[in-house]
Amino acid sequence: MANILLARQDKAMRGYLAQQLRRYGHRVTVTDCHDGILAAVNDNGAHYAMLITDLGLDGRDGFALVKDLRHAMPDLRMVFMSGFSGIGLVYGPGRAFNARIITEPFHLRELPEQINIILSAEVVAA
Repeated sequence: MANILLARQDKAMRGYLAQQLRRYGHRVTVTDCHDGILAAVNDNGAHYAMLITDLGLDGRDGFALVKDLRHAMPDLRMVFMSGFSGIGLVYGPGRAFNARIITEPFHLRELPEQINIILSAEVVAA
């Protein structure tokens, strides 16, 4: 299974999602902030297959986070959770990030489905 970095500000939801992801067999590292994500991916010994986070973590722009992470870990897959529907992620003309957006509220069974879809997809180079 995948090594996943999970970032949520809401402590209860972060704990619940981490528990469920572990139940599906994933290794999970948790953080509650943008800086925690950057520290985790910049750790020389760490390699994450996927980041699962709020689109607007810490009130910061999730799209800026994506750009930062694309340089640090170009093969990192991402799942963003957002309360806004209709948001898309595009990088350059017609190029998609290695990312999906799940609109909240969502059913928990959607998360492993999205993880499987994005982990099996071809990585789009930056």
